[in-house]
Amino acid sequence: MRARARWRRPLFSSRRPRFRVCAACFLSGLPSAGTRSDCMSLAPASMPWLCLMRARGKCWGISPRAGFLRAWRSARTVRHYTLPTRRGLAPGRTADRIFTRHRRGPTLGTLPRARFRSLDALKDDTFQALRNNGFVPSASGSSGGPDFPVPPPGQPSAKIHHIVYIVKENRTFDQVLGDLPVVGGERVEADPRLVEFGDNVLVENKETGQSVEHARVTPNHHALARRFGISDNYYVDSDVSVDGHHWLQGNYPNELLETSWPPAYGGKFDFVADPDAPGRLYRDGTAPRPETYLQAGSLWTHLASHHITFRNYGEGLDVNGNEDGPGLEPTGLREILNAPLPEPLFENTSRSYPAFNTSISDQYRLQQFQSEFRVRYLSGKEPLPQFICIWLPNDHTDKPRPAEGYPYRASYVADNDLALGKLVELLSHSPFWKDMAIFVTEDDAQDGTDHVDAHRSALFVISPYSRRGVSHVHTSMESILKTFDLILGLPALNQYDAAATDLSDCFTSQPDFTPYDALPSDIRVFDPAKVVEPGLEMKARGAPREPFDDPETIRRRLRERTKEIDEP
Repeated sequence: MRARARWRRPLFSSRRPRFRVCAACFLSGLPSAGTRSDCMSLAPASMPWLCLMRARGKCWGISPRAGFLRAWRSARTVRHYTLPTRRGLAPGRTADRIFTRHRRGPTLGTLPRARFRSLDALKDDTFQALRNNGFVPSASGSSGGPDFPVPPPGQPSAKIHHIVYIVKENRTFDQVLGDLPVVGGERVEADPRLVEFGDNVLVENKETGQSVEHARVTPNHHALARRFGISDNYYVDSDVSVDGHHWLQGNYPNELLETSWPPAYGGKFDFVADPDAPGRLYRDGTAPRPETYLQAGSLWTHLASHHITFRNYGEGLDVNGNEDGPGLEPTGLREILNAPLPEPLFENTSRSYPAFNTSISDQYRLQQFQSEFRVRYLSGKEPLPQFICIWLPNDHTDKPRPAEGYPYRASYVADNDLALGKLVELLSHSPFWKDMAIFVTEDDAQDGTDHVDAHRSALFVISPYSRRGVSHVHTSMESILKTFDLILGLPALNQYDAAATDLSDCFTSQPDFTPYDALPSDIRVFDPAKVVEPGLEMKARGAPREPFDDPETIRRRLRERTKEIDEP
C-alpha cells in the first residue's frame, strides 16, 4: 500500500505558532515532489533531515538528522522529540594500521533525543542541511562552460554524444588499485598492504596449495587508470548488490527495500521462493519491482521519456525465481517465474547477452557484445545509441574451478580485467570514439578492505576528453547519473542526482584521440584458451523438454528449488 501523508499532533502544545512534521517526507521513498502543493517535502526516505511544517501545511524549515528516518515521537508538552534512524553511523574503514584483513562492520542506527529551537536557529539548521546534502552549489565538481565536455545544465554536450556505462561487482578501491601510488604525477590515496587483485600480487588456492607469485591480475585496470586518470575519493551509495543495482539505475532504495535486505543477509528473512505465494517475496535483483519502483521511475524511463536512444546488455534481467549455472547461455539464467520488466527496458535489452552467472566467462559476454556491435552499428545498419549499459559481473568471483579455466578466485577478476580491456579497445578503435565517454564502476564495495571507508570504490572515466591524473573531489554513484544528465541535456531524475557533485573534474577540454590497446592476461592466473566453451553442456542436453508455461511444472520446479536451498 502507498503510504499516505499523515499529519501528527502539534509538537509544541504550550506555545504558538504550532509546528507539525510531514510524515510523507520520509515514508516509503515517496518522490521528491511531495504530496501537497504547499509542502516543502524535500526528503524521501533516505534524506537525512526532518521537515517542520506550519499548522496549515507551510514548511518553516528542515532540521539535519541522520539518514533513513524510521519513525518519530514527540513529547506533547515540551519541545523534545525522538528520531530513530537506520543509517546513523557509517561503518567507516574496513582496515587500519592494525587490522588489514576484511572486517564486516555494522551500520549503526541512532536514537537521538533532540530539541526544537527558535525560528532563527531553524533557519541556520535549514541552510546546514541543504549544504550537507549538495543543495547549496559549491565550486568543486561544477560543470564548465558550453564548450566543455560536461556542459552547464539544460543543454547537451557539444563534445560527447555517446555514453557507455559499464557495471562491475563488489570491489573496493584498495583491493584492486591500492598498489597505484601515482597517476599523472599526482599522489593516489592508496594502501598497498590491502591489495588483493593488483598488478603484482600473490595468488593462492588454499584448497589445492597452488600459488602464483608476482601475478598480474588486473593489468588493464592499472593501465586504464594511468592512461585516463582515476578518482580516489569516489564512494558507492550501496551496501550490497541488492540496493546497489537500484542506485545504479537511479531507483534509490525505498523503505521496503532498506528494511528487508539487512535481515535477509543476516539470516532473519526467508529468501526462498514460496511456490504458493501470489507475489514475489525475494527482494534481490537488478530489475526494479513494482514494490520498490519509485513513482519518478528509473534511469531507463528517464532516458525513454526524453527520447534518448539506449541499449542494455545484461543489467535489469535478473529476476527472482531464476536458476543460474552451466549451460544456460545466452542469457545466463532460466526464469521459473514470469516477472515483468519496465517496457522501455524490455524493448531495448539484448536477448543474447548473459546476466549474472559466474559459470559464463566475461569473454563470452564480450563476444556477444562485439557481435551485436559490429552487425548493428559498425556496419551502419543502425545508428549507435546515445547510451549503452554493459554488465561485466565476473569480478564478483566464485569458488575455484580449475577444470573450467578458473584455478583461483582471482581468475574471475583476471577474466573481468581482460574483458574490460578488450571492450575499451573495441570502442576506442571505432569511429564513435571521438565523441564517446565510458564510465566504469562497481555495484557495491562489500567484498574487500579499504583504509578510507567501506564504501570507497573505483571509478574510471575513459574518453578522449579524460583528464590524466587523480580526481580528489568527493563523488558518488549519483555523481555518475548527474554527469549523464548534464552530457545528455536532461533534467534531474530525483533529488539525488540533482544535488550530486558531477564528474567534470575528471574531464579536460583538450582531447587525446589515441585508442587503447588491451593488455593480455597473466595466463598463470587466467588463460582464456582454457575456458570451457560456452554452450557445450546445453548443446549436449538439447533443447529443454519441460513445459515451463505449465503451472504445475512451475510449482514442481519451485518446490525442488526450495528443497535444494533448504538442505544443508
